[in-house]
Amino acid sequence: MTSGGHRVLLAWESSMFGRKATPVAPRSPARSIRVLCPASERPAKKTAPDELPAEDWSGDGATILVVDDEESVRMLTTAMLEMLDCRVLTAADGREAVEVFRQHDDEIDLVLLDQKMPIMSGDQAFREIRRIRSDARVIICSGLDEYELAKRFVGEDPDEFLRKPYELANLREKLRDVLAMEKNRARGRRPCVARDRGEEKDSNPRSDAQAA
Repeated sequence: MTSGGHRVLLAWESSMFGRKATPVAPRSPARSIRVLCPASERPAKKTAPDELPAEDWSGDGATILVVDDEESVRMLTTAMLEMLDCRVLTAADGREAVEVFRQHDDEIDLVLLDQKMPIMSGDQAFREIRRIRSDARVIICSGLDEYELAKRFVGEDPDEFLRKPYELANLREKLRDVLAMEKNRARGRRPCVARDRGEEKDSNPRSDAQAA
């Protein structure tokens, strides 16, 4: 803008103490004015972890069991998971995975399970893990395409398939989706409290006929 034949530059600055216009010594024939504006008093909107963009998601301390017979894969996957703020347990084959899961089933949030392994394959280990805990979250990892891999799990429901080799972005996206499913399921099964005796009841009680 111009004032009295001189150009005037306006520099806007935010301040929580109010606003004012302060003349600034010009560096040229132009004249500069600094204007301080108040900051917004409204709090920033918080975003739930499962609503964050995939690139901003972190595991928030979730415990992941990594199962793969190749040590290099276990090490690389462990490094990626630690970058995503996850706690990691590892197993070198399906049988060891079942034993580790049996010992830590109340801690493990998700299993990353390789399909092709010696001693016990991924699909065999998957069935044993689900026998220990029917709601265990499992992602099957394999170099096979999803269609071929699904043939080994007919009538069964792994939570996801992850094609190998995978990168951090692929891993993060699968983890975010599966762990979000677990949180939503947990919300849906919250118990309610009976008013008459203060006892906990299932939030979706079945009738006697349904239970029979």
